[in-house]
Amino acid sequence: MVDKKVYEMVLIIDPAQSEQADEILSRYSQLVDEHAGKLIRAENWGRKKLAYAIKRQFKGHYLYLNFQSSHALIELIRNNYLKHNDAVLRHWIAGVDSPVAVQSPLYVESENDKEARVPDDHPERVNWKNVRLLRDSIMETCRILPRRTTGLSSKEQRVLTRSIKVARFLALIPYCDRHKHSI
Repeated sequence: MVDKKVYEMVLIIDPAQSEQADEILSRYSQLVDEHAGKLIRAENWGRKKLAYAIKRQFKGHYLYLNFQSSHALIELIRNNYLKHNDAVLRHWIAGVDSPVAVQSPLYVESENDKEARVPDDHPERVNWKNVRLLRDSIMETCRILPRRTTGLSSKEQRVLTRSIKVARFLALIPYCDRHKHSI
């Protein structure tokens, strides 16, 4: 019996390929279905300004998938679909504890809309998707605020720190204050 886990995948694609974003999202959704996986949530977050340049691009089109599958599908996606794809600026795949079916905090209707405030009862309130909370948890120099300043427990501080690091990797918040488009 194959052990199935819940994964989330974020793709940042080249803004010149934005017209094919829905097609790319449906292709990965079909891939999950073909390999006996279960698609929980697929969202097109649209074009967003990156916190720093990735491959000389200052904007990127974000796609998000949350699905349940075996690890063999993850290896297939990494090795066959993402490794040599020039349209993908950056990708991130990680396992999560439980599936979340509600709409993501980063989902917006148009490029110029701002992210909505995340309610306290949202399951992804302290997560890398809550960019507002993460921006409030870093200093002007983009250093992470210490626990004595945030007032969080040590476990909550570790979750916050990990969320900030993932958001930095996905260019949602900057690594340092020297980035042109920082905070």
